[in-house]
Amino acid sequence: MSFLLGSIFLTSCSPHRFSTEQASQHISEALGCDDFQSQVFDAIYEVIDQDRKPLKFQEIENKIDKNISKLLAEKNFNSRQVNLSYSLNLKMKELIKTLLQQMELHPELNWKAQIQSLIEYEMQDMSSENIIETHKKINKLTAEITQLSSDLNISCGRTTTTTPSLTPIPNEQPIEVNSQPANGLFHGMNRIFATAYQSCDVLNLPDLDSKTPAVQGITILSEMHSDNIGRKRVISSLPAVIKTHYYLKDSKFTDNHCLSIKNNPLIYDYGGEPAITQGALNLFLNAGSGTKVLGIDCSAYVMAGILAGGIKYKAKVPNKAIFVRQNSSKFINAQTSGFDCFENISVWPENSINVGDIVAVKGHTLTIDKVGKDPFGLSEVTTISDCSQLNFKKFDITIAQSSPSKNGIGINKYKVNDYLTESVKMRTAFLQMGYYSCIAKFKNQKITPINTEWGFIRHKKTQECLANTIPIVGQECVKSCW
Repeated sequence: MSFLLGSIFLTSCSPHRFSTEQASQHISEALGCDDFQSQVFDAIYEVIDQDRKPLKFQEIENKIDKNISKLLAEKNFNSRQVNLSYSLNLKMKELIKTLLQQMELHPELNWKAQIQSLIEYEMQDMSSENIIETHKKINKLTAEITQLSSDLNISCGRTTTTTPSLTPIPNEQPIEVNSQPANGLFHGMNRIFATAYQSCDVLNLPDLDSKTPAVQGITILSEMHSDNIGRKRVISSLPAVIKTHYYLKDSKFTDNHCLSIKNNPLIYDYGGEPAITQGALNLFLNAGSGTKVLGIDCSAYVMAGILAGGIKYKAKVPNKAIFVRQNSSKFINAQTSGFDCFENISVWPENSINVGDIVAVKGHTLTIDKVGKDPFGLSEVTTISDCSQLNFKKFDITIAQSSPSKNGIGINKYKVNDYLTESVKMRTAFLQMGYYSCIAKFKNQKITPINTEWGFIRHKKTQECLANTIPIVGQECVKSCW
């Protein structure tokens, strides 16, 4: 076990590359399948994510044509069916061209932006007219292709929505739906947390606060991330990082585990994301668009927590490891993002924020890890006019996040009354939610705050919104945590 995971820790994602030829073959085999559209998305996701470069329609057009033509040539069609088969081939190419149209409209986009566009289409995002029209067209073409497949008596040639036909990683199996705890996101975040540090004990450490020393040995580079927003970080002194990192410095928490994380620890890496290894999330391979250090950023942590927690974004869309490639702003408004398994939270006198809620602003996202009896300190507010004068230092909340706090610590749990001193946007979000909670208390009303700059959303936890967890490489070592 130790040797196997060590190999995964040190080597590249997989010697098996998923080519455009394989993708086109999988797409043709998906004809006649109930989940045809989902499988088409999967095939295209896989090519882009493995190659780390955008995919243009011209690169796959001829291969789609060849594979569909080969499939249809095996049939003994009459003249009417021959005409239908021509139509099917044209519709298939039109579907793929529509999925990849962003590269025609915006050739400057990178591979990650292309994946994010595809996810928006699959989630049926409502944030722009162009996206809405595109996924409507995708659905229309899918329906037409499904009908043509039926008319031509084409049977499903695939039995799974999992695109790569690779051997699953031993001992890294999903947790079944019926075995899930009640608060899936809370437990999913803890699974990622414990796996990242290869320790259950770190979950019981006191939360970070203003007195927690910063990490030493991490250098912020003058070079910005490619989006000109985030700063790049590197480890300049590994011994200093191990000696001062809050979650790594105690040897009893991190020694004798399957993965030697002290040789290559996770820190905060803007743009960093888990790799996807044989269908599992892999925190220990460099992925995303950050630097060469290991680490995941805020949105990758929350999205990994969702997948590791066995909760869906959308009832009719199966969970996929690729969904970890989205960005933080998608959590501001659940309805706009197409996440029908989430909803923006409502507050009233008996209900406030809960453990497992997601908080997002443009540029950062986190989850609620702990909530006190009076999270916003409203017991000290005596008049409704004081609702706009809340003191965040009185908030009794702990957050789970990956952040550049403490000189780049990465994944952490932080007392919000201290954390908010370093984040203006999050301070605004929490103060505003506290304000609405306060107004709801005095007016005895139910209020659902919606804002374009920040949002608090909650998973519905209904049966159709639950899923098996996505496995995490290295979780076997900390399975006693759950």
